Amino acid sequence: MSFGNDDNIFRALQQFIDQYGDEFESIEKAVETFMSFYNNGELENEIESTPEMESAELFELSMSIGDEKQRKALLREAIELWPENWNAHLELIEGSLVEQIEQIRKLEIKAFHKWEETGQVGWLNYEERPYLRLKYMLAVILFKQGLLEEALEHFESLYEIDEMDSLGSRYYIMSIYCRTYDFESAYELFSEVPYPASEDDRMIIPLLVVAVLTNNLTYAKDLFLDLEEANDNLFQLFMDDSWPMDLILGFGEADHFQMNSFESIAVALNDILPVVVSSEYLFDWMLEEYEAAEPHERVNVNEKVISFTGASKQYRAQTNQFTYKSYLEIPVLADVVHNAAVTLQEMGLVKVEDFSAYTEKELLAIKHIGPQTIKQLKANGVKFKKK
Repeated sequence: MSFGNDDNIFRALQQFIDQYGDEFESIEKAVETFMSFYNNGELENEIESTPEMESAELFELSMSIGDEKQRKALLREAIELWPENWNAHLELIEGSLVEQIEQIRKLEIKAFHKWEETGQVGWLNYEERPYLRLKYMLAVILFKQGLLEEALEHFESLYEIDEMDSLGSRYYIMSIYCRTYDFESAYELFSEVPYPASEDDRMIIPLLVVAVLTNNLTYAKDLFLDLEEANDNLFQLFMDDSWPMDLILGFGEADHFQMNSFESIAVALNDILPVVVSSEYLFDWMLEEYEAAEPHERVNVNEKVISFTGASKQYRAQTNQFTYKSYLEIPVLADVVHNAAVTLQEMGLVKVEDFSAYTEKELLAIKHIGPQTIKQLKANGVKFKKK
């Protein structure tokens, strides 16, 4: 048996741990042994094939078949083995673009009901990944067709379900905020991601653009400095007196690229292209900032030299949110994702007993609270109210 794809490797690993985990001193040691066996091809007789694994292998095989009739037969066989093989379902969708989108919508609803039956941990649970990928694919299709409101609902849902944001939903959310000129929401998202967004050009660019176009130029100037510090490939944007559309379009659909490269600039601009190309003012403003003889000092409302990340922290403080350090000493919130920890503290949930008035479902209905947060709270000793 071959493992076929990454999900099958995770399935094999879970099966290995279930079967042999007690023989190791730690999970880390079990994983290390599994990978050693896997790399040496020693797992063939240790791992039992499952319908999901066989279905995934048939799907991979179908992708290499040129004959359409044979390919569809393999896809149907894969679905028969594992009805939740959403990738195989997607490959069988046909018709006009309108018909295809409607079919994918219906498939996502069907997959959602199956996903509700899982532990709902997020990307860390390989059983949830087929549904999360399907939802993400639908959201991307809707985004590319300009159905921004519906796309945003799916991306925001994914962002809450998977608190690690393994699929990168935040980038599309930021692009939608830019394309709808929603500076405040874009600003808030930039402020709340659990890493320095001022070092991520794909987060900086859409916020910079919407800041310029909504006349929030104080923040825009700081953001442009952040962009120059994060990415040293900006010169390729300003070699002429207009946008280098051939480069933006040429690199804008790249599947693989390095963070803070020219390709990542092109991808970020490509996602907000309708806004970018409609404003000659935007390009001229950025060009003037780039060509300025002396870079301006960073500024904010308190006239301090401060980075945009610093301004973001100030914004959170002004809106009665809590700084990252404020909940680190609260045991019940230990290892809880930043956004969720802030939300829980705002609600006054800072002790184990505070959670006894809530069911898991009630907390999951709150923005920023996802399955991984519930799991971590339980690990920290929380006992929720029974349904």
